[in-house]
Parts: sequence; structure tokens; C-alpha cells
Amino acid sequence: MPSLLHLFSVVPPPRLQAACQLGILGAGVQVAGSSVAGDAPSGPNRDPEVALREFLRSIVLTQGRQQIPYASEAHRLVTELQEDPSGSSYAAADCATALHELNRSLDTLLASVSPSHRASVAAGAGIVRVGESWTQSRASLGHGHRTSRPLLREVTTATRVTGLHGAVAHGMLGAILGLPRDAVLDAYAYSTARGAVNAATRLNLVGPQRAVAIQTELAEVAIEIADSSQFLRLDKAAGVSPILDTVHCAHDVLELRLFRT
Repeated sequence: MPSLLHLFSVVPPPRLQAACQLGILGAGVQVAGSSVAGDAPSGPNRDPEVALREFLRSIVLTQGRQQIPYASEAHRLVTELQEDPSGSSYAAADCATALHELNRSLDTLLASVSPSHRASVAAGAGIVRVGESWTQSRASLGHGHRTSRPLLREVTTATRVTGLHGAVAHGMLGAILGLPRDAVLDAYAYSTARGAVNAATRLNLVGPQRAVAIQTELAEVAIEIADSSQFLRLDKAAGVSPILDTVHCAHDVLELRLFRT
């Protein structure tokens, strides 16, 4: 049986072209002025920037369809807690349990792509550190709901084994700060696009000036996918770029791994 790459050797899909352009499936990639894994194919269908744009667009689309529903649900859960007039510790505990279950569901979804899983957990840990600092500052000024800090502590403790994923942490913190759901999800989608463009710039795949144009283009895609995914049922949340998942899985077997993003 012919290999997957052999089947695509005649007319490879755009996203596979993008993967090849990034050097993950065998073509060349420029890193700090040097190249690895051979020369990138030439021709009108192999323009590096076109392939890069398609690759980055795939990242934004798959992150949005897969993780924005979880950020949206986390925001809903915490908003309901904030609006509870009783503000009891029991309500905070129930919310922490629901967030833990939500996080475990996303953990299962991301488990098959370990680099993405690790990056998501690392992002969640960073958001929690920022959240703890912000809620402490708000409490010292007399602002914020009294259940915010206990909720953060309980969720962090409950998710200690799996780690708290970025999407859940982002939605939770946005609600704690009283931000509208639309703004929180737009910010999450935009940060995904910004992170992808930043990584491409650091890898010397695109220059800083061209990166501004690409970021502007991706920002529109990010906002659109955030709007269309925020009411998506959790059982419908899924990645939409299987080739991208394949590329992510290949990261751990590369001879050279540059950094995590």
C-alpha cells in the first residue's frame, strides 16, 4: 500500500503543503538563517507565505472549533456563581466541581496530541498565576466577588493531576473579572492567532512587517470563529485540521525541537 505522502505527492492538499514548507514533513525550513531537512519544493503552488498563511489559518480554525466552546462554558459557570445572591461556599464548591469536569473533558480531547496538550496546560498555569494576582489586588481595593479567590484555589487543587487547560482558565478568569463573554472569547481567539504569528516570526518564516499583515488577516478569522463557536455544544467541539494534528504529533520525534508554542 502506498504511503500517505506518496498518495499526496501529485497534488498535495494546501495544509499538507504548509506542513512541508515548515519542514515538519521533510521539506526545508529556514531557522535563524540556516536550513534543515533539504530544500523546499519550488513552483507556483509552493509559495512559502501562501502555505504559511494556510497553516496559521488552520491553527486558528481548529483551536476555535475545539476549545472556544470550553472557554464559553467555563465563563457561563462562573458567571452564574457570581450572580448567585447567596455567594455560599457550597455554590463555589459546586462550580469548582463543574469546572473540574469541564477541564477533564477537554483534557481527554487533547490527550492524543501531546505537544498541544502540554502547551494548553502551560497556558492554563500562566493564566491562573495572573488571575491570583489580579483577584488579590481587586480584593485589597474592595472589588470583586468574595467567592473568586476560593474558587481559583479549589479549581487549581482539583485539576492538579491533569493540569488546568488554557481555554477553561481563560473563560473562568474572564467571568471572575466581570468581562462579557463575547469579549473574553474574542480575546482568546485573538491570542491564539497572535501566538501563532509570533511563533512564525521567531522561526524566521516571516518578517516582522509581513507578520503585521498576516496578524490583521488572522484576527478577522479569529473573531469570526469565536462568534460562530461560542454556542457550540461541547459534544460537537473537535479539531477541524487532522493534518495539523499529525504535524503536532511529529514534533516530539524531530531531531531538533526549537521551543514550545
